[in-house]
Amino acid sequence: MWTSMRLHYHMIHNNYLRQQGIQQLFIWHEVWTPQRCAATFGFCLCAVTYSCSCRIDVATEFCHTNWLAKQNDSVKEKSRKAGYENVGVALLTYPVLMASDILLYQSDFVPVGEDQKQHLELTRELAERVNYLYGGSRKSWEALTLIIFYFDHRHGGAIFKVPEPLIPPAGARVMSLSDGLSKMSKSAPSDQSRVNLLDTKDVIANKIKCCKADSFPGLEFDNPERPECNNLLSIYQLISSKTKEEVAQECQDMNWGTFKTLLTDALVDHLHPIQVRYEEIIFEPSYLDGVFAEGATKAAAIADATLNNVYQAM
Repeated sequence: MWTSMRLHYHMIHNNYLRQQGIQQLFIWHEVWTPQRCAATFGFCLCAVTYSCSCRIDVATEFCHTNWLAKQNDSVKEKSRKAGYENVGVALLTYPVLMASDILLYQSDFVPVGEDQKQHLELTRELAERVNYLYGGSRKSWEALTLIIFYFDHRHGGAIFKVPEPLIPPAGARVMSLSDGLSKMSKSAPSDQSRVNLLDTKDVIANKIKCCKADSFPGLEFDNPERPECNNLLSIYQLISSKTKEEVAQECQDMNWGTFKTLLTDALVDHLHPIQVRYEEIIFEPSYLDGVFAEGATKAAAIADATLNNVYQAM
């Protein structure tokens, strides 16, 4: 809910936000995470994140928010689309809240796309700053060299783990179907710019048929003059579980009509099991509520211990 309210989305009905939240939780639980070791829960079910965020705010300098406004690609893009005069402070402070949501659970690795790497860099910097200011003896920290401090953040008693990014070798940044230079985003105004996991076969076929292409002969990866071609080939590579070399060889002599049919069929086949599972459990609210409640309990046990350490240190 908080994520959806960063900008002025006051026209979106709460029921719509709740429905979208349930869908995203289902997707995370059933698709992205190994269920035996993952805890899936709604952000609002673990409210200690807000308390932790307030403490990290104390260690966040103005230069961090200034960097977010001027350098962070995600913030700049959302600001541009919303109009700079309509941007609320929440858009600038949200990355600090996101950092809290990572650091509370003492994460070793965080799976991110290339566009989110900057946010994780801020998270790492804030973790190191809190550890420096409040973790153990500050004098012992000041006696260390910068190199030792950077590579051994636990010396002196760390409050937060400093997480590492986990970026996939392929598909780290999937681009829009409408513009090969813009990221595919579920918050983009046009639904034609993306493939949603619950899109029907006909909807997927229409989106791929109408997606932006080019007039070059054949298909190829990594041509800077053909961003849409590179993007669509990358999507096919991901969902077909083929190597980049295999896709390049398979598709090099295809025209767009042939390839778009191939991509459509691959997408439909790939998403079908997910959609079947969604239809099986979406009308079982007791199952979903149980999953999310159990996840919130597991998460709270870790978060509460971390927040208590933050309280004691600060």
